[in-house]
Amino acid sequence: MNIRATAAVRLLAGDKEPVRAASTANLALAGLSTVDGVVLVAGDRVLVKSQTDATQNGIYTASEGIWQRAPDFNYSRAMIAGMKVAVQEGSTHANDMWRLVTDRPDIGEDDIEFAIFINAALIADATAAVAAAEAAAAEAVAAAATFQAESLTFDTRTEAIAADIPPGVTSITTKGYTAIGDGGGGEYKRVGSFPSHEGYIESQDGAWWELMGSRVSVRQFGAVPAVANLDTDPDAAAAINLCMEYCNLKHANMRIPAGQWPLDAAITAPTFIIEISGEQGGGQPTVLYKRYVEADANKGIISLGAWGATITDIQMAAKAGASGGSGFSAILPNNAANIGILRIRNLYISCGDGVNQSLNINGTVNTGGLGGTGGHSYRSVFLENCHFFGAAQYSVVLLGVRHLFAKSVYTDVSGGTTSSGYVMNVAGAASSGNDDIYWDGIIAGNLNLDNLARSVFNSVVTGSIDNSVNVASTTVIRCLGTVVSNWTNSRAIN
Repeated sequence: MNIRATAAVRLLAGDKEPVRAASTANLALAGLSTVDGVVLVAGDRVLVKSQTDATQNGIYTASEGIWQRAPDFNYSRAMIAGMKVAVQEGSTHANDMWRLVTDRPDIGEDDIEFAIFINAALIADATAAVAAAEAAAAEAVAAAATFQAESLTFDTRTEAIAADIPPGVTSITTKGYTAIGDGGGGEYKRVGSFPSHEGYIESQDGAWWELMGSRVSVRQFGAVPAVANLDTDPDAAAAINLCMEYCNLKHANMRIPAGQWPLDAAITAPTFIIEISGEQGGGQPTVLYKRYVEADANKGIISLGAWGATITDIQMAAKAGASGGSGFSAILPNNAANIGILRIRNLYISCGDGVNQSLNINGTVNTGGLGGTGGHSYRSVFLENCHFFGAAQYSVVLLGVRHLFAKSVYTDVSGGTTSSGYVMNVAGAASSGNDDIYWDGIIAGNLNLDNLARSVFNSVVTGSIDNSVNVASTTVIRCLGTVVSNWTNSRAIN
């Protein structure tokens, strides 16, 4: 039961006056003896803690006769657990401090117990622990310094180029290309020779640093979107093609951030299966803006050859006066065995007469085929959530395509002359026809079909359906215009 202490009790029960010595064994408690190597004189205070009869323990005043308990330790209220007493001398206990364990013992009846509070051994242990902690902290500081020496950070690429970097540094980081946070920052590793691409930095000391990462941004190669005038701001195609060169060599994926990107030339075709991704939302999508005349009828703003890719979240537009080529094209070259899987998502092309076709997928160019044995079609195409608007000739051209699956795709003639009269031309050659096509979405205009088999158009065709020959096992769900009836095992609902 706790007892409320008065001020007098706190005074009496506080830490005791020091003692000169402390016992190490049972004492006679009489006469001036030697305790723990200390020769006592009358009046010395002694901590008695090792009596065989523990009721005799306490603080005593030494004398030539019988020892008496010290005045500050001779009644129960002055003996409160936790009080401490320091020892001044002794072979064993010099500079120790002891504390009372027993609380308010009845003198002569209750055992009185003391326990060490602090001594030289404990101080040594604490000192050793502090020294160990300080050593560990020093090691941590040294390790951090070593790590910092292995990797340095610069605000911009220009700052890194101007730096004299110590030989022990193995990697560097830039926070931007020309300014912090401009999207052109990256991580670079030290390499022993000049890299065969433009994704590098040469620092002032002559060291080469190669860009790292499986996904890189065109801004890391100096590409800048339009700032003031989309028609006259500097070209971005050259820097984007430097990025494509890196991606082809390192098998990395390309990211084109949000912004309007003026192009004075087409983007180089990838030579490996990669992903080219833009951005949607946040108030500004990724827009590729064509400002050039394309002489190659089969070349797109983005083109694919014998390699598939994933194309996502990109819009395309064209400047007045631009012409030729396509918005997006995938042309299977001659003597190609097949094409890697092509996946297109969220592609929006509205170039008007700036292109001949918004989408152009063509396998008929491959007349030789594998080993020269005959034409092969362009295979394994997946489209999703795409818009293809009017162009100079067609909105969509599918020639010699096999295994194409389109979901939620809108095609329209608006914005372009559409001189062919067809919003979509789905045809092919006898040796490389179209088959296994599933098309889901609105076809707002006339549809031309030829050399087509095993296909379904889950679409509303707002114009007519025309064909020449060889349309078999094909279904068009809804046609609002006329339908040529020269089909085999096929039908159009109108």
